Amino acid sequence: MSIDAFILSYKRPQNIDKVIAGIKLQSCIRNIYIFHNHPSSLKIPGVINIFSERNFGCIARYALALLSDCKFALFVDDDIALISDFSSRFKQLIRRKDFSVAGVFCRILSDLETDQSIYQRSKTMHFNKDFIPVDIVTGRIHICRREYIYNIFSHSIYRKFPLSDDLVLNLSIQIATGYPSLAIPATKNEIKILEQNNSVHSRKKHYQERSDIVNYFIKIGWRPINGRL
Repeated sequence: MSIDAFILSYKRPQNIDKVIAGIKLQSCIRNIYIFHNHPSSLKIPGVINIFSERNFGCIARYALALLSDCKFALFVDDDIALISDFSSRFKQLIRRKDFSVAGVFCRILSDLETDQSIYQRSKTMHFNKDFIPVDIVTGRIHICRREYIYNIFSHSIYRKFPLSDDLVLNLSIQIATGYPSLAIPATKNEIKILEQNNSVHSRKKHYQERSDIVNYFIKIGWRPINGRL
């Protein structure tokens, strides 16, 4: 088993030490990579730093993971910190073969309507026990098998919505494998929300863009959990 962790850093250097400290609590993590989207010159000791002279958006973390030799990739945003050891849950998870992406923050879509609000009508959820199938694992804390990541690049829609890469990852892998995304059991006191300046979800068109991605995948055959029951 090899799990590497990947952090995407952009204009929140004050959070990085806390994010890394949370990842180091995870006894199952082998290497920690940080992709520093431009502008950044903050070199973090004890981890693998990758600096970019261009801001490639969120997709950069998946490209970096593909360049590693890990079997599983754990992605953690730079505005959130793990304050508990999830290693036993990660180990239990990767023994399974029936999931596409797994994570702590999840959404279940309510119906099959294809309009601009389909994503916005869904609700962020936490689950305190069991690995529960969900439609979408949002990008804040998520893990997947490295070989599955290639699927995201099969859909050029990620170029149109480079900041909603997590949805493209979820839905492209679900279509390719037939496996659902899974919720990782967690309680709110196991996670700490950090300073969220420059957050993606504060953008005015964020929910509309994510609805557009969901609608694209519905048109090519994907169905929400409720639609598959």
